Amino acid sequence: METETNKIMENINYQALMNLLEEQHGKGFVLKNSDMFYLWYCVQRNQVSENKNQMIKFLNENNILTEKRHITSTVKRYFKFRNILPDMKDSTKEKLDRADEYFNPIVRFERVDNMFLGILRNENNYSVVDISNGTEEVVAMILNEGYVSLRNDSLTTKQIEWIKKNKEVII
Repeated sequence: METETNKIMENINYQALMNLLEEQHGKGFVLKNSDMFYLWYCVQRNQVSENKNQMIKFLNENNILTEKRHITSTVKRYFKFRNILPDMKDSTKEKLDRADEYFNPIVRFERVDNMFLGILRNENNYSVVDISNGTEEVVAMILNEGYVSLRNDSLTTKQIEWIKKNKEVII
């Protein structure tokens, strides 16, 4: 299921990229080159290496393109335009990865009283996050040792119980 969710997220990210390119260059340009942009995106997101044979295999095995001539043409155009295609900044990759975390949290987001809570994995711990105001607010931390550190004084009894119940599931 995690792999399926990651594929869905990458499709959403790719669609956002296509919308941006369309705004900048027009629909005709994007439609004519969308296969090449998709390949570029996959290389930038480390889904396939920048190797001609690996790219052909990737496009074919994942049924992204079905005709051998189209696959070959796409890979050739990628290398033709590679010098003018940008490299995705690490900060952009980090933002995309962070967005992936929200679509694939450790514990799915759900309404608990006046908050919309979910649990995300940090480097060494877990963050209990409220996104009810459209921003990320860490309301508690669940430490690997099993301790809960509350970061919000206005949590209700039901919210604290939700945190404790889900702590038992993940620790």
